[in-house]
This record gives sequence, C-alpha cells and structure tokens, in this order.
Amino acid sequence: MGRDFSALFAHKLEENEIYRFIQTLNAGTPPDVKAFIEYLLPYNPEDRGRLWTVEFSSFSGVWEIEGPCGISLRLSKTVCYFHHYIRWRNFLVEDDLQRLLRACTYGFAHYVHSEWAIYVPDSAAKESGVIDFVWDEDARDLCAMRQWLLDNCGEPSPTLREIYQEFEDYADSDGYYIDDFKDLKAC
Repeated sequence: MGRDFSALFAHKLEENEIYRFIQTLNAGTPPDVKAFIEYLLPYNPEDRGRLWTVEFSSFSGVWEIEGPCGISLRLSKTVCYFHHYIRWRNFLVEDDLQRLLRACTYGFAHYVHSEWAIYVPDSAAKESGVIDFVWDEDARDLCAMRQWLLDNCGEPSPTLREIYQEFEDYADSDGYYIDDFKDLKAC
C-alpha cells in the first residue's frame, strides 16, 4: 500500500461561504485548481464536466467536498485537508507534478485566505498522524498541528525533494514540509 499526497492549510469559512466556495470551484476558478484538473482529465475522462459537491457529515463533524479527478477536501472548523491519490513519492521527486500540486494547493489556500500549508504523507508515517486532528473534537488549528509535528517529528524538511531518500535496498519518504508559497505569490 502506498502513500498519497496530502496538504493541510487554515480556513475561516462559515457555512454560507463554503457553499460560495463550491460555486466558485464549479465556475472553474481558482485558475490553479482548474489547471490541475485539466492535467488530470486525460486520465479521468469520465470526470469531464463533473461538478464539485459538498456535504456536512454529522458523524465526523467535517464538511466533505468532492471534486473531479479524485480531488477531495475535508474542512474542520479551522483546517482544510486536501487529499489526492497522486503518490507522495511522485509529488516529492517529479518537479512538474510538484509544481502543479503546489499551485493547486496555493489556489485553494489563497481562496480561503491561508498564508501557508503543511504537506505530509497521508498514511504509514509518524507525520501523517497530524491528519487525525482534522476530525478531533478539540478542533485544533493549523498552528497546533505544526507544533505537534515539531514536538513529535522534529523540524520540517528544508525542501520537498530532501524528504525522499534512496538507500541501497530501500527508500524513505518520512517527513513533512511547510510551504509559505513565496515563489507562487510572486507570479
């Protein structure tokens, strides 16, 4: 079983703003999100024209947003969890894919007024434990999640590429990265 891409970023959307967010996504913006979907459509042709949907799960206490091409978002009271089935390893080592996913993350984060994001593998790593806080009753914010990572996993990697390490008989991709989007904000 492999690890998938995931990102966490802050949000302050109220219920009516979440529905407006869905309308915005269905209108084809933010452009970076649309570009990522366009990249994925040849591999997911059945999703051409698929609309974004949203539903509140009273069981989990989060908003569940599903989009085309396997894109999903989960919104707690303060944090958005962005998940995609693209492999964590591919995100770390393929520059073009990394650029697309970072830009898509920035598109989501910018819309909800978040200045930074945390990238972690979705499973099978100590760092992925932070994702559980999205469903936590205490509704921890992104700063608390970053502090948990610092306390339990150490410092973030200085670059995404440095997370992935190959050894003689195995590879390791445990780690996390905090993205301030400085290079994307300049564009």
